[in-house]
Amino acid sequence: MLDKVTFMETLRSVAEIAKTSPEPLKREEVDQYFEGMDLSKEQREMVYQYLLNPVEEETKEEETTPESDQEATETVENKNEKLSDSAFFQMYMEDLNELDKYTVDEVNDMFQKLQSGNEEMIAKLSDYYLPKVIDLAKQYQSRTVNMEDVIQEGNIGLLYGLKQLAGDRQVTDAEGYLIQSIKESMEQFIDEMANEGDWENTVVAKANLVYEAQKILAEQMGRVPSNEELAEYTKLSLNEIDDIVGLFKKESSSTAKEESKNVATKETTKETMTETTSQDMDTPWSDFKYDK
Repeated sequence: MLDKVTFMETLRSVAEIAKTSPEPLKREEVDQYFEGMDLSKEQREMVYQYLLNPVEEETKEEETTPESDQEATETVENKNEKLSDSAFFQMYMEDLNELDKYTVDEVNDMFQKLQSGNEEMIAKLSDYYLPKVIDLAKQYQSRTVNMEDVIQEGNIGLLYGLKQLAGDRQVTDAEGYLIQSIKESMEQFIDEMANEGDWENTVVAKANLVYEAQKILAEQMGRVPSNEELAEYTKLSLNEIDDIVGLFKKESSSTAKEESKNVATKETTKETMTETTSQDMDTPWSDFKYDK
């Protein structure tokens, strides 16, 4: 049977590779990543569709602040619809429906065996709680994160929690402990994504501020402002100014080198053409032979 957690982890990793790869992935390359997994033809086609024809994760609706509560509700509903309609989600749900079903008493018995040290219960309890991970992920549906990634992180939290419970008889509420492990994993991922976005936005905003300050001060003083003057004007630390101005200089240097290279190439081409033309003009007419 297909290992759902391993599959999702692989799918997420390959999706990241596809995002950063300068060239689109080929089907043969995708097959290599999922080699050894028991995927049906239909499942494999869904993987191709998900990886080779990715749907934009963040739409313009998410970039625009809703003007009313009704619009905000519609945005969340759109996200719910996107998650349920994706090929990945459909395939995942179909696989979950094929998993063995257990009664509450059976689950409690498996928890007891797990806490007694029987790690064979991890796989069974994992299968039982995978649908619960999806239910928990829906609580974070309104966040600006990829829900499939949130589900994957929840699955990782599920496995981590089960492994922590193995041989630990001190936990009195095993299910509560497991649910908490799943939610903490999801929330940690969401916080990391939010902090990463905030950091990137902050860097861009500071760079724009310094760039505009350079132009304003240059016009006022008739010269290029010093880093100390920029720091005083923008209220940023001198270290931050040094870093940002350093980036400007690197970018300017790189652009200048590229332009110089282009000019040199044009000059070389021009000289070659001139030499060729000169040689043609110097060729004696007697050297040419005409067929009579």
